[in-house]
Amino acid sequence: MNSLPHLSSTPGCPAAPVIVATRLAKTPLALADAAAPGAPILFANDAFGALLGRDPAALAGRPLSTLSTTPHADLTPGGTLRMDVETADGRVFPAALSIAAVRGADGAPLCLLCSLIDARGDGADEAIARDATLLAQVAQAAGELMRESGIAAGAAPAGDHDATATRIAREAVERAIGNDGQAPR
Repeated sequence: MNSLPHLSSTPGCPAAPVIVATRLAKTPLALADAAAPGAPILFANDAFGALLGRDPAALAGRPLSTLSTTPHADLTPGGTLRMDVETADGRVFPAALSIAAVRGADGAPLCLLCSLIDARGDGADEAIARDATLLAQVAQAAGELMRESGIAAGAAPAGDHDATATRIAREAVERAIGNDGQAPR
C-alpha cells in the first residue's frame, strides 16, 4: 500500500487530507498539481494504479494529460473527459477522467482530485455521472474543512499532521455523502 506522504513533501498543495481520502478509497483516485502545466500527478491510490496496471508511486509526476492515448489539453476542473487509456501491458480501453478542484480560501485551486472510471459496459454512463458528482462534493468538503482547520497553500497544520489529515478526510467524506455512506439525493 502507498505510504502517506508528509504534508510538507507536496510543495504548494496542503494535500494530506485529500491524500488520506484517496489512499483509503476503493475508487481509482489521484491527486494532481493544479498550478503546473499538464497537471502532474502528485499521488495515486492503489486502485488508480491497478486500473492502469502500474505501480501507483510510478505515476507521480506524470501529467494527467498523458493518461490518454491521445493527449488532451483541456483538463478543466468540474468536467469529465472521455479518453482511451493504455495499460502497462498495452491494452487500451475507454475511460472517463473526472476532475474536481480542492479550492483555498481565495477560491484558487489548491490541488485537483481526479477519478478514473472504466467506461466499458452497461451502466457506465450513469456510474461516470454519479462519480463526477460525488468527486465534486468531496473536493468541496475537503477544501472547506482545510480552510476551517487553517491549512493554506504551502502551509502545514500545527500538531500531528497525519491525525489532522485523517480527521479532515473522514469529515470531508461524511459531509459529502453522509454517515450512512450514501450520496445525498
